[in-house]
Amino acid sequence: MNDHPNAAAVRAAAERSEQSGDMMAGMDLLADDVVWHEIGRDEPIRGKQALMERFAGMPEGGSI
Repeated sequence: MNDHPNAAAVRAAAERSEQSGDMMAGMDLLADDVVWHEIGRDEPIRGKQALMERFAGMPEGGSI
């Protein structure tokens, strides 16, 4: 089954971010009220600002 076009766009943006090292690239694809789920976190990250802070705090070489 093919990805939904939105899922494919987010995956492509994440790949470009990881390759370029610019974790903020592609943030314009996300809504201000995004709810971001991560494996290993009990609670999702809520809101674009909180997600940008999470990405800014990622260790060198971290990936999405």
